[in-house]
Amino acid sequence: MAVMHKLLHYIFAVLRDQKSFEKRKPEDHQSWRKTIAFVIGL
Repeated sequence: MAVMHKLLHYIFAVLRDQKSFEKRKPEDHQSWRKTIAFVIGL
């Protein structure tokens, strides 16, 4: 059930944003966390 929910979330996010799906490497995907942690001072 949780996997289905996650897949639907991805699909509808792509439709909402009108962007094509792009597969990212884990390093690229995690880079936003480092940026946010830096901004909020963690």
